[in-house]
Amino acid sequence: MANSIFNKLIIIGVLLTRSNAVELPNEKLPIDINNNTILSGEAAALKLGVNGAPGVGFVFYYNNWGGCAGTNCCASRSGCRSCCFRGAHDHDCVDGTNHSIVAYHVTPDLQTFTPLGIVFHPNLGDAILYRQHVIYSPVLDKFVMWYKVYNLNLTQGPGHWYGVATASQPQGPFEIEVAQVPNTDLGDLYLFVDGADAYLITFKFIQRLNASFTGLDTSPHSQTTLPVPARWEAPIMFTRDGKFYVIGGHNCCACTGGSNAFVFRADTPLGHYAYLGDINVNASANQTDESCPYLWTTHAQTATVFEVMEAGKTSPTIVMMSNQWVSAGPPAYARNQDLLYFNALEFNESGYPQPIIRQPSLFLNISSTVH
Repeated sequence: MANSIFNKLIIIGVLLTRSNAVELPNEKLPIDINNNTILSGEAAALKLGVNGAPGVGFVFYYNNWGGCAGTNCCASRSGCRSCCFRGAHDHDCVDGTNHSIVAYHVTPDLQTFTPLGIVFHPNLGDAILYRQHVIYSPVLDKFVMWYKVYNLNLTQGPGHWYGVATASQPQGPFEIEVAQVPNTDLGDLYLFVDGADAYLITFKFIQRLNASFTGLDTSPHSQTTLPVPARWEAPIMFTRDGKFYVIGGHNCCACTGGSNAFVFRADTPLGHYAYLGDINVNASANQTDESCPYLWTTHAQTATVFEVMEAGKTSPTIVMMSNQWVSAGPPAYARNQDLLYFNALEFNESGYPQPIIRQPSLFLNISSTVH
């Protein structure tokens, strides 16, 4: 059934050949074709029709945090980010339900969200599944998902590990290919594809993957270290005008108010990265007040990045999708209803990303050429 729905969605995507002024809301969640708000969580975006991935449009993946409320640690002595160190958000309501990845097919105009259901549901026991990212492997002719596991019961194994799952279709079902990837530093992860190569980005390293994208390339010169202040969560990576960019922020652990956005740039994926600054600082907030939930412009933490082509532009618009943690409304304040945040990155003539300006919605003029 899922394959049949997905094939119909590809046909619909091909037929979308007009220019569309579209809105991606930041103060409410997108609505799917069944008139339901989408399930949100740590976000990942796969663009179809590029890097060999068959299809049209996008697939957005979210880990399902479950229906319990998030934890606001801002009133604690250590401030909003103290959830990272206290484990205040690790409780049965969250961890007992967070064992699946859900997905939505999104049309090229970013306006139609079709639920694809659960695409990955491994038996992890007392553990959290998150930071999933999906790319296409031409060598395997499969879609490859890397994910992170946080094990709450240390008597049953290591505390953190990466796993790899594969599927023949982007909507799954994904099956575990590598249960635990060895020799990784186990920070938050991101995947980036550049031609025939793919890379794993963590909280301080960029590591080239092997030919099938299911493990690490262990040959010499296959890794680079990001400079200080890169000791973070939620990295993302993209390329623009022949340069390679990495963005990430302070540890947050799904905290109220989100995190900042450090920017690094290099000439090659494994090159020497220079620190360009922070583009998510709220200049009107007291940056020494760790209990303030408004330190960062978006009130969100980076999650993923994708490209769209806007009418009248000669280069793609780079869109960030971030998570506004602990933002869901009553009555449940459910974590899988926390808001997302969409913004388009702006660059100056020197290629430096400009400070983000908070907006209630992101408006895009999607090109008439959407194939």
